[in-house]
Amino acid sequence: MTLPSSPSPNDPNVQQGADVLATRCLCVSPGERVHLITWKLEELNLVVERALIRAGATVERIRLETMSDPAAVRAALGSQLHGATASLLVAADGIPVPIGVAVLDVIRRAGSRHLHVTRTDPRVFAQSMRAEPERLGMLNDRVASTLAPPTRIRVTSPAGTQLELALASQYPILSSSGRPKLGEIDNLPAGFVYAHPSVVSGTFVADRGLLGTGMRLTGAALRKSPVYLEFGSGRVVKVTCSDATITEQVQAFLARHSDAGRVGAMTFPTNYLVRSEIGLGIQDALLPGLSLALGTSHASVTKAPYDCPVQLRLFGRRLTVDADGKRLVEDGRFADWLVEGIDPFR
Repeated sequence: MTLPSSPSPNDPNVQQGADVLATRCLCVSPGERVHLITWKLEELNLVVERALIRAGATVERIRLETMSDPAAVRAALGSQLHGATASLLVAADGIPVPIGVAVLDVIRRAGSRHLHVTRTDPRVFAQSMRAEPERLGMLNDRVASTLAPPTRIRVTSPAGTQLELALASQYPILSSSGRPKLGEIDNLPAGFVYAHPSVVSGTFVADRGLLGTGMRLTGAALRKSPVYLEFGSGRVVKVTCSDATITEQVQAFLARHSDAGRVGAMTFPTNYLVRSEIGLGIQDALLPGLSLALGTSHASVTKAPYDCPVQLRLFGRRLTVDADGKRLVEDGRFADWLVEGIDPFR
């Protein structure tokens, strides 16, 4: 499969993505001081900085490349972000996880409204970053109302996925539209609905991605040797794959914790501008369909009865999703009724 090449940071679509970030997502006010925290991507971050300035912001740039460890990040950012109202992190794929975690720790203490844009590149800005929060919010509402309990959700795929799920009223249906309030953090690109499912049974075929703690499998490896995961009572009960090495990796993950094989969350992506794989997980995770997260349940917000320190996200290709017989996604494409009046290209 040939993946699209990355456009120049000066491409008009990239600049539009930066403008949406500044004006529609971060909602910069004239004269507001914005802390732009960056890791690599100098050309792209200059585009972001100019977009913030066009929106009326005064930009304070903080380069993480000059900080060697998480302690240095916490010390430097702690003083610089004191009293901050708006901030964002824009970082290339490969930013060390401890550095990203340190940034989030400081942001939570600072209480700013914050956008987290990590593992990104110009392709993301030219595509999914252009999705408007207002439209994403409308689509999120449509999906949430359609999936609300006691709806039964059915997921199928040409590769053999045959999965049934249901939500329960005690577990809220949550969403991301990419517009945080003061004291909140959101990730870009945005656009998804998620919840802790009360029922998960059947088979999910992971033939597009296995991403999480100690594992990062995508692309040709899974197309050649997809992983078949059978579920019962919300847990993995069987793992099958023609590649013994992949099977061992999945089993090793499941052995990390007693709840590692439990479905912590299901996610329904809603970013209407994500249409095909680009080879970058931060956007490919938003392709239409439904994904599962094993382990971590984000219990503080999903109200799941447990949480887990490890996570493995499961992604499949060309999924079809029905809710009580009503089609939301067919063969990896949103149903027309779902995006009517939202997707400008439909």
